[in-house]
This record gives sequence, structure tokens and C-alpha cells, in this order.
Amino acid sequence: MDTNAQSNRQSGMERERTKRILVIDDDASIRKLLETMLMKEGYEVSSMGAVDRFRVQDFFGYDLILLDIMMPGMDGIVLCRHIAEHIDCPVIFLTAKTQEEDLVEGLQSGAVDYVAKPFRRKELIARVQAHLRARDLPHERLVRTISGITFDFDARRVFVGKEEINVSRREFDILTLLALHPGKTYTRETIYEAVYDLCSDTMISSVSEYVYQIRKKLEPYRLQPIDTVWGVGYRWRAE
Repeated sequence: MDTNAQSNRQSGMERERTKRILVIDDDASIRKLLETMLMKEGYEVSSMGAVDRFRVQDFFGYDLILLDIMMPGMDGIVLCRHIAEHIDCPVIFLTAKTQEEDLVEGLQSGAVDYVAKPFRRKELIARVQAHLRARDLPHERLVRTISGITFDFDARRVFVGKEEINVSRREFDILTLLALHPGKTYTRETIYEAVYDLCSDTMISSVSEYVYQIRKKLEPYRLQPIDTVWGVGYRWRAE
């Protein structure tokens, strides 16, 4: 083999970072099985058992998470809701619950897919590979500036000029719902239904608190595009 070609091939392989996968399951035998299967495919695998307390940082740095639903303590759906707004990798549920309402609840919590237990090796590996490929596909970022605020819809980030405004997932959802429909009045109930899971037990009054926090974050930039429609809800000020 040509020395330069071999060198370029090795350099390319070095640049291609090994994908990191986190497995979360309270069953040690399943964790071991998944670790073995995934490492044979060339992935770097970490695992953890049932979760009661956690730091969000524990879920950073992974390319994909395999998460069991039925676990003692905090189940997978609740955990996914807690971490979904802080991570940028796909979550695939492992579940023995195959009723439609259970699967819908799982996907609404932030997961992108599920694999039914007992799972088949080839199916699981194929789903993992498909979501990792999709994550790596190059695409044109959807970025738009509205009323002086720049929205990166792919990364779910908000900027004023070159300065990023730190917003939560709910704040981003409320901002984009209103900004993409300037002049349209949304009731608190409509906003609540648009940004919360169907099974959420959060109070509708939390919508007003999120709007308050958004206004506080935009105040230093002298931007206040959200008007209150008293007794009704909110609207984005039409330019």
C-alpha cells in the first residue's frame, strides 16, 4: 500500500471518534449483554443501574442512551423527562410495556424510539446504528432572526447578536410558538397544551412564570416582544 495513502487512511480513522453509548437498566445481566453486544460493534459503552438521585452532568458526552422504562425508584419515563432538555443525544427506550398508550407516553417524554423486550440483537443494533447515522448527517441549520432575536431551531439555542441567551426547553418552546406567529394571541391554556406532555401534572399558571423569566432574560437587551393580553394570554408583538 502507498505510504501516503496508508497515512491518510490512518489519519481519517483517528479523526473518526468512537461513538459513546450509555446503557441504563436495573437488571445487571441485561446491562452486561448490551455492553458485550455494543462493544463488539465498536462502540464505547458505559452503564448504570436503577436511578434515584443523579446529576444532569452524568448524562453529558454520549452519542446515544439506551434507557429501560420499568425500574425501581425513578422509572425511565420520569428520568427521560428530567434530562431531555439538557442533553443533545437520542434516547431509545427498552421496554416490556408495548401497549400503545405506554409507547406514546414514552415518546412524548423525549425519547426518539423504543425496542421491545425481549429484544432481538440484530433489531437493536440496527436501530442504534440508524439513529447514530441520522445524528451525523450533514444538514443546513435552520436559523432565523425575529424581532432582533436569532433562533437556532436545530440546536434549540437563542441569541441576541453574538451573545447567547440561556433558555430552558420550555422557555424555548414558548418563545418559538409566539415568535413564529406574530400578532396572534395565545391563551395560557393553548400555550400549556403546546409545550407540555399530555400527562404532565404541572399547573397552567407555570406558563406565566416562564414568560416572566423570558422577559427578565431579554430585558438587558431592551427587547420585550411579548405582549400580555389581559385576561386572555400572550402574543408576539407584530413588527
